Amino acid sequence: MPRSDRQKAASRTNGQKSKGPTSTAGKSRSSRNAQAHGLTGKLEASPDEAVYLQGLWQRLADQFNPEDAGQSKLIQIALMSELRMLRAYSLIRSEVQAMLGTQASEMTKERNAANQAVSEIRAAIIAETGVGHLPISIARMVAEAQGVQIQPHRQRKTNVSTLISYAQRFRGQRDRALKKLQMASLIGTLPAK
Repeated sequence: MPRSDRQKAASRTNGQKSKGPTSTAGKSRSSRNAQAHGLTGKLEASPDEAVYLQGLWQRLADQFNPEDAGQSKLIQIALMSELRMLRAYSLIRSEVQAMLGTQASEMTKERNAANQAVSEIRAAIIAETGVGHLPISIARMVAEAQGVQIQPHRQRKTNVSTLISYAQRFRGQRDRALKKLQMASLIGTLPAK
């Protein structure tokens, strides 16, 4: 069904009102809205990372002696992939430490309390209704309706596995760039026929 003129006018009016953040701080916050881990998109190295990358750049430049913009670009790809890979490994370590640390024990306590509540609700429903078996999913829904917080079991695992996938992807990008540099340096050393 086509939109009426009134709906079109209201849409235009509302569109003119929403201009997004206007302050510098608001624009900065807004630019990071979808950022989940900071591994993709534009990267800026911290001072420590910049020192490490500068040293790596120098070693790669000494080893491969880039002769054109293409080879320099391959070194740049290797450097950025290395930085992303190091950040992914750091995030993986943080996630695993959180899983093994006090946060994990708190989550385990909460999960155990929720499981106990679900078991009690399930037993009460079976006793009241006389049914022989009640699927755990129904007991969980009743528990959630009564305010019991059910924690997802694989939330952190999924996050860690995603970070591992990113780390593998970045390692592959780095290795492919370095392999292309090696091939270019080998081709450059072959005698002309």
